[in-house]
Amino acid sequence: MSSEFSYDTWRSRRVAFLDFEASGLSYDSYPISVGVCFLHSHSTFYRVIRPHTRWTHWDPAAESIHGLGRDWIEIHGQAADQVARELLEWLDGSEIFVDLSTMDGFWFERLVDTIYERRPELNSVPAVCEMLALLNCRHLGEVRRDVSLRHPRTHNALEDAQASRALVRELLKPAP
Repeated sequence: MSSEFSYDTWRSRRVAFLDFEASGLSYDSYPISVGVCFLHSHSTFYRVIRPHTRWTHWDPAAESIHGLGRDWIEIHGQAADQVARELLEWLDGSEIFVDLSTMDGFWFERLVDTIYERRPELNSVPAVCEMLALLNCRHLGEVRRDVSLRHPRTHNALEDAQASRALVRELLKPAP
Protein backbone atom coordinates (compact mmCIF):
# COMPACT_ATOMS: atom_id res chain seq x y z
CA MET A 1 0.00 0.00 0.00
CA SER A 2 1.25 3.50 -0.81
CA SER A 3 2.46 5.19 2.37
CA GLU A 4 0.68 8.38 1.28
CA PHE A 5 -2.62 6.61 1.88
CA SER A 6 -1.83 4.71 5.07
CA TYR A 7 -3.68 5.52 8.28
CA ASP A 8 -0.43 6.32 10.07
CA THR A 9 0.53 8.84 7.40
CA TRP A 10 -2.88 10.47 7.56
CA ARG A 11 -2.58 10.65 11.36
CA SER A 12 0.16 13.25 10.98
CA ARG A 13 -1.80 15.38 8.50
CA ARG A 14 -4.26 18.15 9.36
CA VAL A 15 -7.19 17.02 7.24
CA ALA A 16 -10.44 19.00 7.23
CA PHE A 17 -13.81 18.11 5.73
CA LEU A 18 -15.88 21.05 4.55
CA ASP A 19 -19.50 21.26 3.43
CA PHE A 20 -21.89 24.04 2.49
CA GLU A 21 -25.62 24.42 2.19
CA ALA A 22 -26.72 27.11 -0.23
CA SER A 23 -29.55 29.31 -1.41
CA GLY A 24 -29.85 27.26 -4.59
CA LEU A 25 -27.82 25.72 -7.36
CA SER A 26 -27.74 28.59 -9.85
CA TYR A 27 -24.87 30.92 -10.65
CA ASP A 28 -26.54 33.50 -8.39
CA SER A 29 -26.64 31.16 -5.38
CA TYR A 30 -24.57 31.67 -2.26
CA PRO A 31 -23.65 29.78 0.92
CA ILE A 32 -26.10 29.90 3.82
CA SER A 33 -24.33 27.50 6.18
CA VAL A 34 -20.90 25.93 6.47
CA GLY A 35 -19.63 22.99 8.48
CA VAL A 36 -16.10 21.76 9.11
CA CYS A 37 -14.72 18.81 11.01
CA PHE A 38 -11.25 17.34 11.18
CA LEU A 39 -10.09 13.78 10.59
CA HIS A 40 -8.31 13.42 13.94
CA SER A 41 -10.11 15.90 16.17
CA HIS A 42 -13.47 16.41 17.78
CA SER A 43 -13.31 20.15 17.00
CA THR A 44 -16.04 21.35 14.70
CA PHE A 45 -17.04 24.59 13.05
CA TYR A 46 -20.61 25.37 12.07
CA ARG A 47 -22.05 28.72 11.11
CA VAL A 48 -25.26 29.94 9.55
CA ILE A 49 -24.35 32.72 7.13
CA ARG A 50 -26.44 35.86 6.83
CA PRO A 51 -26.62 36.77 3.15
CA HIS A 52 -24.24 39.51 2.05
CA THR A 53 -26.01 42.59 0.68
CA ARG A 54 -25.03 41.54 -2.88
CA TRP A 55 -26.64 38.12 -2.42
CA THR A 56 -30.33 38.10 -3.30
CA HIS A 57 -31.10 34.80 -5.06
CA TRP A 58 -33.36 32.41 -3.17
CA ASP A 59 -34.65 29.06 -4.40
CA PRO A 60 -37.61 27.67 -2.42
CA ALA A 61 -36.70 24.16 -3.67
CA ALA A 62 -33.29 24.44 -1.94
CA GLU A 63 -35.00 25.61 1.25
CA SER A 64 -37.24 22.54 1.17
CA ILE A 65 -34.09 20.37 1.10
CA HIS A 66 -31.95 22.02 3.79
CA GLY A 67 -34.81 23.46 5.85
CA LEU A 68 -33.24 26.86 6.50
CA GLY A 69 -35.59 29.70 5.62
CA ARG A 70 -34.27 33.02 4.34
CA ASP A 71 -36.00 34.98 7.12
CA TRP A 72 -34.52 32.66 9.73
CA ILE A 73 -30.96 32.97 8.40
CA GLU A 74 -31.34 36.77 8.18
CA ILE A 75 -32.09 36.79 11.92
CA HIS A 76 -29.84 33.99 13.19
CA GLY A 77 -26.99 34.03 10.69
CA GLN A 78 -23.64 35.69 11.19
CA ALA A 79 -22.27 38.25 8.75
CA ALA A 80 -20.69 36.59 5.71
CA ASP A 81 -17.39 38.46 6.08
CA GLN A 82 -17.11 37.44 9.74
CA VAL A 83 -17.78 33.79 8.87
CA ALA A 84 -15.21 33.96 6.06
CA ARG A 85 -12.49 35.24 8.42
CA GLU A 86 -13.28 32.65 11.10
CA LEU A 87 -13.46 29.83 8.56
CA LEU A 88 -10.10 30.67 6.97
CA GLU A 89 -8.55 30.84 10.44
CA TRP A 90 -10.00 27.42 11.32
CA LEU A 91 -8.77 25.90 8.09
CA ASP A 92 -5.30 27.44 8.16
CA GLY A 93 -2.70 24.78 7.42
CA SER A 94 -5.30 22.11 6.59
CA GLU A 95 -5.74 19.88 3.59
CA ILE A 96 -9.40 20.54 2.78
CA PHE A 97 -11.69 17.87 1.36
CA VAL A 98 -15.16 18.43 -0.11
CA ASP A 99 -17.75 16.18 -1.74
CA LEU A 100 -18.51 18.37 -4.73
CA SER A 101 -15.47 20.46 -5.57
CA THR A 102 -17.29 22.43 -8.26
CA MET A 103 -20.23 23.51 -6.11
CA ASP A 104 -18.46 23.67 -2.74
CA GLY A 105 -15.60 25.52 -4.43
CA PHE A 106 -18.04 27.99 -5.96
CA TRP A 107 -19.71 28.73 -2.60
CA PHE A 108 -16.38 28.84 -0.77
CA GLU A 109 -15.11 31.33 -3.35
CA ARG A 110 -18.25 33.44 -3.00
CA LEU A 111 -17.84 33.48 0.81
CA VAL A 112 -14.14 34.42 0.94
CA ASP A 113 -14.69 37.00 -1.78
CA THR A 114 -16.57 39.05 0.85
CA ILE A 115 -13.18 39.70 2.48
CA TYR A 116 -11.24 39.83 -0.80
CA GLU A 117 -9.24 36.70 -0.08
CA ARG A 118 -8.55 33.68 -2.25
CA ARG A 119 -9.93 30.37 -1.16
CA PRO A 120 -7.49 27.57 -0.35
CA GLU A 121 -7.16 24.57 -2.64
CA LEU A 122 -9.83 21.91 -2.28
CA ASN A 123 -9.43 18.16 -2.60
CA SER A 124 -12.09 15.70 -3.69
CA VAL A 125 -13.58 13.27 -1.18
CA PRO A 126 -14.85 10.96 -3.97
CA ALA A 127 -11.41 10.84 -5.62
CA VAL A 128 -9.55 10.04 -2.40
CA CYS A 129 -12.19 7.45 -1.47
CA GLU A 130 -11.69 5.65 -4.78
CA MET A 131 -7.93 5.58 -4.21
CA LEU A 132 -8.24 4.44 -0.58
CA ALA A 133 -10.68 1.67 -1.52
CA LEU A 134 -8.33 0.42 -4.22
CA LEU A 135 -5.20 0.56 -2.09
CA ASN A 136 -6.84 -0.99 0.98
CA CYS A 137 -8.70 -3.68 -0.99
CA ARG A 138 -12.11 -2.38 0.00
CA HIS A 139 -15.31 -2.39 -2.05
CA LEU A 140 -16.23 1.31 -2.17
CA GLY A 141 -19.95 0.77 -2.76
CA GLU A 142 -20.28 -1.56 0.24
CA VAL A 143 -18.28 0.70 2.53
CA ARG A 144 -20.24 3.77 1.38
CA ARG A 145 -23.53 1.97 2.05
CA ASP A 146 -22.45 0.77 5.51
CA VAL A 147 -21.15 4.20 6.53
CA SER A 148 -24.27 5.97 5.22
CA LEU A 149 -26.42 3.85 7.52
CA ARG A 150 -24.50 5.24 10.51
CA HIS A 151 -23.94 8.72 9.06
CA PRO A 152 -26.75 9.60 6.62
CA ARG A 153 -26.55 12.75 4.51
CA THR A 154 -28.95 15.21 6.14
CA HIS A 155 -28.31 18.44 4.19
CA ASN A 156 -26.90 19.95 7.37
CA ALA A 157 -23.43 21.27 6.51
CA LEU A 158 -21.71 19.97 9.66
CA GLU A 159 -23.41 16.57 9.65
CA ASP A 160 -22.57 16.07 5.97
CA ALA A 161 -18.92 17.03 6.60
CA GLN A 162 -18.89 14.46 9.42
CA ALA A 163 -20.34 11.84 7.06
CA SER A 164 -17.46 12.47 4.65
CA ARG A 165 -15.01 12.11 7.51
CA ALA A 166 -16.60 8.82 8.59
CA LEU A 167 -16.28 7.43 5.07
CA VAL A 168 -12.61 8.37 4.76
CA ARG A 169 -11.86 7.00 8.24
CA GLU A 170 -13.44 3.69 7.30
CA LEU A 171 -11.58 3.51 4.00
CA LEU A 172 -8.24 4.15 5.69
CA LYS A 173 -8.64 0.76 7.37
CA PRO A 174 -7.44 -2.29 5.48
CA ALA A 175 -9.99 -4.89 4.38
CA PRO A 176 -11.17 -7.09 7.26
